[in-house]
Amino acid sequence: MKKIVLLLIILLAAYGSASADLLPDGKKKVSYNFRIENIDSYPDYSFLVYPVNVSNGIPVLHSYFVKDSSWIDIFCKFGSPALYIIKNSDLNKSALDSINSIGDNNTRANALREFFDSKKSLMTRSASINCTSYVERDAKYDVIQDELKIEKASGDSLVINNSKTFYKDKYGNILEAKDSKSGVRDDVVTPAASYTGYLLIILPVLALVLIVSIVLIRKMKKH
Repeated sequence: MKKIVLLLIILLAAYGSASADLLPDGKKKVSYNFRIENIDSYPDYSFLVYPVNVSNGIPVLHSYFVKDSSWIDIFCKFGSPALYIIKNSDLNKSALDSINSIGDNNTRANALREFFDSKKSLMTRSASINCTSYVERDAKYDVIQDELKIEKASGDSLVINNSKTFYKDKYGNILEAKDSKSGVRDDVVTPAASYTGYLLIILPVLALVLIVSIVLIRKMKKH
């Protein structure tokens, strides 16, 4: 009986893992990351991202301390996290680090929720980060990057806007960039990326010319 129960658990886990990897119809998976470009202008505040899912399977929730303007990778499959600010003097970072190091998922998730609930009067929450894990299957890009800019940060107000969005291929080439306020395309396409479209057209043509040339040369030799 114990073996049957164990087998069922293994099968359910395998099914759950397989289901988690199934793509929505007509979609493909993309990576998402963001950065806060002017975070250094607010040295008196700590910036936190919560809840952050660090798994592409079952939710594994953590919080993230934003140290600088580096790019931050996040999974968006189970919802978008929000940005929070708190005065450095009001944050016990070591306590938060201890919570994030808890191994059990449920225990850590509960402890994080209690921590953020206890700091509600000291924290200011922004709107959720507008991230995604899936796009249309025929989309040429594989990575979406958002540059966020802090417009206002104080004890009772946090305004963060999306200033620019980059669409990149899997090699890191910028295929397209848009100013998020105006929606106007920005002229920062990676040179290598701009050549890719031409190569996709030119290479088949060159291959056809080569094949035709070889056939003609062989016919001329026979005569």
